[in-house]
Amino acid sequence: MAKRHEQLGKSRAKISRDRPTSRKQETTEPQLDTVYLRIHQILVQARSQLARTVNVEMVRAYWLIGREIVEEEQGRSRANYGEELIVHLSERLRSEFGRGFTPTNLRYMRLFYLAYPHLLYREIHHAPRDESDADGSSPTPQLGREDDPVGVLNPDL
Repeated sequence: MAKRHEQLGKSRAKISRDRPTSRKQETTEPQLDTVYLRIHQILVQARSQLARTVNVEMVRAYWLIGREIVEEEQGRSRANYGEELIVHLSERLRSEFGRGFTPTNLRYMRLFYLAYPHLLYREIHHAPRDESDADGSSPTPQLGREDDPVGVLNPDL
């Protein structure tokens, strides 16, 4: 009995293997390959663009961090203030954002800003610290209109 089931299974498998493939299957596979290759190319390009976009935004963020450190250091009379600022910022930033914000990296960000102070088309202006308008209110920072390239990397550098 078992032998008969085995023979029956073999004959069914042989029939399905011997059956000619339909015309629809023959035309579908090349079309599928073409669609797959187009989608593959879209994803490869998207990944590449994403990596470039992330890199540009990280450069921008590091430059802005360097600028914040430099601006905070300016006008301070104590010589050690800048180093203390970097150490304290590093501790707080590493606790929230991870190990990329060591004192050494923050110093590099500071130097990056000092080396390329005009890296962005237009600086993002902050309200002057400890200053107020005639009516006693603090001035609102002006970031520019929506169509201004505020904070966009300067391609001429």
